[in-house]
Amino acid sequence: MQKSDVECQIHVPFFTHFYYTKNIRAKRNLTDIKMWIRYFLGQFRLELKERRLKFCGEKLGISDIKANRYLLRPSKRLLKNARFVIIQQSGLLQQLIGLGLDSERIIIVVHHSFTNNILDLKNKEGKLANIVASSTFTGKILSELGADKLDLIPLGVDIDLYNPTNRTRFDDGNIHIGFYYHPHSRKNPDLVKFLVKYFSSYEEIKFIVHIFGHKFKTDIAPNNLIFHKFLSEIQYSREIANLDVFVFCSNMEGFGLPPLEAMSSGVSVVTSRVGAVSDYMNDSSGIIIDPESSSIIWINAILEVSRHKLIRDQFSVNGRQGAENFSWSQTSNSYLNLMDRLESSR
Repeated sequence: MQKSDVECQIHVPFFTHFYYTKNIRAKRNLTDIKMWIRYFLGQFRLELKERRLKFCGEKLGISDIKANRYLLRPSKRLLKNARFVIIQQSGLLQQLIGLGLDSERIIIVVHHSFTNNILDLKNKEGKLANIVASSTFTGKILSELGADKLDLIPLGVDIDLYNPTNRTRFDDGNIHIGFYYHPHSRKNPDLVKFLVKYFSSYEEIKFIVHIFGHKFKTDIAPNNLIFHKFLSEIQYSREIANLDVFVFCSNMEGFGLPPLEAMSSGVSVVTSRVGAVSDYMNDSSGIIIDPESSSIIWINAILEVSRHKLIRDQFSVNGRQGAENFSWSQTSNSYLNLMDRLESSR
């Protein structure tokens, strides 16, 4: 948006759960208070151990946009002067309305539906808020909830950063396969661990297995296993571009950026059918697997891509072309058009 001469600010909490759990704490239920304290301490450890009280956007290369860090709640003085306030969680809508912000100037971007109550998406007068779904999958969930008026604006990928020209490793006799790992159950960590163990010991093809993410624990220690932890956006984009195959096993996503980033990098992708994957990928640009599929189906799909360079070349070209239709500039333009439309309809 700033490239379109639109001034932007980012308001970032130090401790996310304090503001999110305002309603829980107000109930004064001892069990809920204990849960909030655990959340708070977890956020505190995260800030000290990994972020060190810095804005995590620095790793994303976001250094030219003003970041307002706040402890307990965002600044009403700063927010009330904004043309629009874009939030990611539906739970923040009522909190911002409570601060005195005009709900007409709030846009909720929903990646996951964090509520089963349609009232959470309405203002005090019962009018539905300005809602943006990042995928047709999320849009369908919101529509079934009763949000019959929403906009679909997909997320994007930096097609300049995630680019096949970043590739510096060419045929070295190995197949470099990357796995996205996160310990949360919806990221399907058990399947990732199983596939890592399987392909790291596979003998017919020499695999070099790359794991992106932290907290991966295994009792195997082969010399063909490479861990990538706490990478910056630039470092991550370069490592991704040097893969032959990228595997994404998640059980549930609101959008699912990693497969799109790999596609943009010219890398063959094997992914589960979650979030927006079906919006930006088809059978000509990668292999899509139903989340409930067995490990054997995953293994066969990965081996098919790994064994045939022609398939990888096809996926590389088609995947890159498909990713170019989901650039951040297109996402930004869609939001600017939405803001113009909302203002003109007032």
